[in-house]
Amino acid sequence: MFLPLLIEELLLAIEEFLNKSYAFINVFSLFTLEEYQNECKYLPKW
Repeated sequence: MFLPLLIEELLLAIEEFLNKSYAFINVFSLFTLEEYQNECKYLPKW
């Protein structure tokens, strides 16, 4: 039976997908954080 092999392949694919998603989310959040900080510079300090 090659079912364990199939499951292993599936797990690897899921792991790779999650890594890519996580990297994208990290970059996205960093970008939005910088944008947010830039916006804050122009806002008057209360």
